[in-house]
Amino acid sequence: MPKLRCEFFTPRSQGGAKGSNVGRRNATASHETIVRGHPATRLTLVIERTKRLFWRLSVVIMLIIAVADSLLGSRVILIGLLIIGPCCALLGGRRASAGQAGAIAVGLSLVLALPDGIWGTTAQFAFTGAVLMVSISCAWAAGIIESATKY
Repeated sequence: MPKLRCEFFTPRSQGGAKGSNVGRRNATASHETIVRGHPATRLTLVIERTKRLFWRLSVVIMLIIAVADSLLGSRVILIGLLIIGPCCALLGGRRASAGQAGAIAVGLSLVLALPDGIWGTTAQFAFTGAVLMVSISCAWAAGIIESATKY
């Protein structure tokens, strides 16, 4: 587990001026509180490798759903399950990953309307619209997470 560098400052009235080392104590610990800044801006629980894993997982899940939907034909419509992809990418907390997963989900929902036999019907517009709205919401939420956890 990586060590965290925590900094503790004394107020200016006690000799701790901005930019000086007077009153500053550095500590290396794994579970101490960071005084300066919001904890969400300093600590992220999801490392970069895990963020890529969530994006890859979302693409794999969407491809599995697409293959299953195309194999089942018009008996079962699984287009609505494609929202799992952007929601899974949201866990990575990156706006680009969630947006890409959303674009893939919307594209697959358009393509899967053909084997399902709903191309050009109200059902296709409803399913594609739902996938689109969830994709936009996930990209927006990932942008908020990304800006809150940016260093």
